[in-house]
Amino acid sequence: GDAAARAVAAANDRSRERNSQPSALFLEAAPWRALSKGGAAKVLVAGADDDGVSAALTAAGLAPTAWRRFASSSADAHVAAWPTAAGDGEAYDGCAMRWPWYAAGDAAAMALHAIAPLLKPGAELWVFGNADEGADGCEAALAPLFEDCTLVRSRDGTLVYRARRRTAATAKKA
Repeated sequence: GDAAARAVAAANDRSRERNSQPSALFLEAAPWRALSKGGAAKVLVAGADDDGVSAALTAAGLAPTAWRRFASSSADAHVAAWPTAAGDGEAYDGCAMRWPWYAAGDAAAMALHAIAPLLKPGAELWVFGNADEGADGCEAALAPLFEDCTLVRSRDGTLVYRARRRTAATAKKA
């Protein structure tokens, strides 16, 4: 009884800690700094739980819109099968994407194809996740839709990448 409950609680604690590391490293890297100098830029926050990412972007003067494919609670207002354009119908100026921890290859490709059309050409995409979730394959996954993929920061198997939405002149066949 008690030993099993303690083991489950310890496993849940380790899982929460591991799953919070990508957002923490993303917040530490703050790759949105250049974007925040241009006013209230619209940023899509894709796949991140309520972990401070939207609050940090808001504090930087940006206008984040959260989208998650899976609910983080029973009252998750940001869950939808597909993301939508910014409130005014305009394209987003940037996107912060939590690398999906579930079936990363297909889930990441689907998320990238959902996000890309909503971004302005040349808009920055920041991807953060754990290498053991597949985030170390980010560059290959981004190549059809994004360019200039660079590793911004890494620590203990947690990674943050930056890339740019391809423009019409540099688009590849996806």
